Parts: sequence; C-alpha cells; structure tokens
Amino acid sequence: NILFFTISGFLFQMQLASFTNFTNFLIRKFKSLLIPFLVFGLGVSAFLIIFVYPNFGQVKDVVTITYFFESLWVLIFDSILWFIPSLFIILVLNYFFKTRLLLLTVLSFVLWLLLYINCYLNVVKLDLFGNGVGYVFIFVIGRLFFLYNEKLASIQFLYSKKKLFFSMIVFYILLNLESLVLYQIKGDFHNSLRIANVLYSYTVFFLLNRIFIENKWVLLKGYTIYFIYLMHF
Repeated sequence: NILFFTISGFLFQMQLASFTNFTNFLIRKFKSLLIPFLVFGLGVSAFLIIFVYPNFGQVKDVVTITYFFESLWVLIFDSILWFIPSLFIILVLNYFFKTRLLLLTVLSFVLWLLLYINCYLNVVKLDLFGNGVGYVFIFVIGRLFFLYNEKLASIQFLYSKKKLFFSMIVFYILLNLESLVLYQIKGDFHNSLRIANVLYSYTVFFLLNRIFIENKWVLLKGYTIYFIYLMHF
C-alpha cells in the first residue's frame, strides 16, 4: 500500500500540468477509478450479499436492508477494495492543494503521526478505510519524490545495493518486532503506516530501482491504477 500510494502521488505530480481544470481532472479520475470500482467492486459485492451469503455456507444469512448496507460497507471499506475510494478522495484533496504542497505536507504529516500514535493507544477503532486517511502523507511523499528527483539521485547511499539490502533487513526485523509489541498490548497492528514499515517499503523500492537500472530492465508501459496496485504486492 505504501509503494502504491507513493507511485500514485509521483504520477499525479507528473501529470498535474495536463489537467486543464477541475472538471477535466474529475472526469479522468472517475473513468479510471470509479467506473471499474462501481462495476467490479460494488457489483460483485452486491452479488455476494444478495445471492451467495444467503444460500451458501454453514450459516445462511437473511438479507435485510440493514444487513445489506452493513455488509456492503465491510466488503468495500474494510477489505482490499478500500484503497480505491481512499485514493479518489486523496486525489481530489491534492488537486485543491496542488500549489500549496508545503501546507499539505505539514497537515498530512500531523495526521499520519496521530494515526501512528493511535496504533499504540487504540483510542479510536478504525477500519482500513479509516486508517487510509494517513496515506495522504504517503501520497504527498510521492509528489515530493517527483519534484526533488534530481536531489534524490545525488544521494550516494541510494547507489549502494549492499547498504540498501542491509537496511531492508534491519527495517524488516524492526517492523515485525513492532507488530509483536502492538499485538501484545492489543494495539492496532493492522495499520501498515508504522515508521519501520514505511522505511522498509522505501528501502525495497530504492533497492529494486537500482537493480532495474543496472540490468536495464524495462517495466510494462501503460499502467493503470489497478495494475500498479497488483504490482506493489
């Protein structure tokens, strides 16, 4: 998820000049995000609730209006589909902050920090969609990666595969230790926006980037949002 939203932010910043106005931007994102989501996400979820759940399994569910919408919420906002509506909202938000990136960076960082603290305190019970608001900060990092790409390229650490690999192992160990701690204290260990997890994801990203550059490998062109999401796994 971290790499997915980072890449999405990078591509958003790269394409920003091509959005002539908000209507044009909204139509393009509606076509690329919400139409497939409505067809495959809402459509399949509704089919499962109406036809599958009441007729299959050990417990046969009785479909009521309340049950239908509660189940629909869980299937869409607390399952693997949560990233689509979250991304659409984040895209719209970033469009209105397209020239006020510093302000958005500060605000989104504070929001991410509060969600990170909530992992331990567990004051607010959040589903995947709720935790997804923290990805505003990750999306903004992707925008910053595009804007400061040349400066990033000058960092020598990012050229060393050995250092990157060692860092990846260290962060991987730390993120698992943190998960164990959160599990023991009954915190929200499902929230992936923890510091070690973020650092691990970016280390993997830069390591793969070095490998691709050195071997002159070319990724498939014509990415869609859904293909990028599959790639991040």
